[in-house]
Amino acid sequence: MTSVRALILEPQTLSQKIKSAANIVVEAGIQLIASVSQPDEALSLIEQEQPDVFIIDLPQSLADGLPILAALRARKPRTFILARTDCNDDGFMLEAVESGVTGFISPAADQAEILAAIQSVREGKPFLPPQMTISLLDDIRQAYASVKQRPRKPTGHQSSGKKKYAKPALGVLAVDSLTKETADTP
Repeated sequence: MTSVRALILEPQTLSQKIKSAANIVVEAGIQLIASVSQPDEALSLIEQEQPDVFIIDLPQSLADGLPILAALRARKPRTFILARTDCNDDGFMLEAVESGVTGFISPAADQAEILAAIQSVREGKPFLPPQMTISLLDDIRQAYASVKQRPRKPTGHQSSGKKKYAKPALGVLAVDSLTKETADTP
């Protein structure tokens, strides 16, 4: 991996089971600009240092992380954000993505997973750890099953005397799945 500059916002105290992202990043040979615990300090350093990747520990309550994500998007919209969280809730993930998060890693992620995530988000590609991918796919399957039960509307196009029906788009299914709402109109 070419030279990558990272800035990390993580709490000062971590569970003994969780290794500091800063330690993992340094061990992986990534240039660590700083590891800070205060959002204002992180924003200031992002403006001064312009890191390639910003790694943020997001708590279960996204409300605690939203102000910094919103400020970051307003000031430095091209900064790639990697969220470190153990929250697997689809609504939480969707809100984080809408706030600018490009990828997610578990607090228990090892060096290989963190490196893969950093490389992915640095290229502007999303990254989800396997457990989050599995959860998201399960939700999409469930949404598809419920949408599949609804009658489809004809598209109006005809070939060979048969009406073609619109198929539900994966994006619609994902939104249905992520918001846990399913339209009740056919």
